[in-house]
Amino acid sequence: MENSAPLCETEFVPALARGGGAESRLTLSLSGGRIVSSRLESGLCHRGAEKLFERRAWRQCALLAERLDPFSPAHHALCWSLAAERLAGFTPVKRARVTRVGVCELERIASHLAFFYRLAQAIGYDGLSACALRDRELALSLFALLCGSRAAFGAVRPFENGAEPDEEFLDRANEFCDYLEARLPEYASLTVSNPSFAACARGAGRIGLQTAAACSLSGPNLRACGAASDLRKSVPYCGYEDYEFQTATGADGCALARVRVRLEEMAQSSSLLRACLEKLEFPQKYGLDSAQSSGPGGAADVQPEGEVYACVESPRGRLSCYIRSDGGKHPARVHFRAPSFFAQGALAPALKNAQSVFEAALITASLDISSPEADR
Repeated sequence: MENSAPLCETEFVPALARGGGAESRLTLSLSGGRIVSSRLESGLCHRGAEKLFERRAWRQCALLAERLDPFSPAHHALCWSLAAERLAGFTPVKRARVTRVGVCELERIASHLAFFYRLAQAIGYDGLSACALRDRELALSLFALLCGSRAAFGAVRPFENGAEPDEEFLDRANEFCDYLEARLPEYASLTVSNPSFAACARGAGRIGLQTAAACSLSGPNLRACGAASDLRKSVPYCGYEDYEFQTATGADGCALARVRVRLEEMAQSSSLLRACLEKLEFPQKYGLDSAQSSGPGGAADVQPEGEVYACVESPRGRLSCYIRSDGGKHPARVHFRAPSFFAQGALAPALKNAQSVFEAALITASLDISSPEADR
């Protein structure tokens, strides 16, 4: 019988991405190099962000929402905005909804590129790391052109039409789509079509559909298990029902399947972004009027009493926001359901029986966990 080795503490910084000082520690129990069990320690930098919402005006809360996750600030701001606007009975115009879709799909591409960068850093894959970092910079430069910021973009605001793309942005965004679609075969050759990478990732960290459901996984991690679950199709928002796109799914639920799903999603997001750019370039053809949004509008300083819930399909999965209002100038209660929090719960079954610490780093990175998003 093998003797269990002493517990080994390791921080997978590239896999459990740092942001805003948040980090996690993963403790592995090894037996002859094989992982017997694992324990994730999070909450090392709890910010109390949701409590801060109760001391901010309704419009200001969008700024806090953006800072919950450095890799998907626009999705968090959109989730908050949809919930607050639903509470107020506010409906943005069609042009604003098209802009929101375009911003979120551009952010999905940037987030998946960050995923490939962190995955490469976790396993020491310098070629993939350089490519992902190079292309993510191009996506962030588009946000800087649109909003003047590369981090908390400010592209989505409640009770407002949001950022207004100009001609230069439309041209450069179309060029970026051309560039990205030409580069996707390169990413495939570096990952799913690379014999060395595929041999390491195939079967690693396999999660069955039943286990994924029990862990409340969502997004690419769930779709890699074979479930075609996508809120953009099942519960469409911002007019997603008007767009044609495919839901990328896998079958094995392993690290390789999770990489493949994100590759396919980048291609679909590029197609969606192109559709949004065309609508914004020819607004009359698609009936994108510039009329004011319907609803109370104004300063939106005070919201009616009640409860509301909204959800969006973020790059990491189902992102939800619950708001309770007592009719005042501030929310009475705010809670976000972050997909990274539930992805952390899937680490233990995914890591069990991994053959090495190297494989543990690959598996952890493949789940695309954002520590700041989970540690609020």
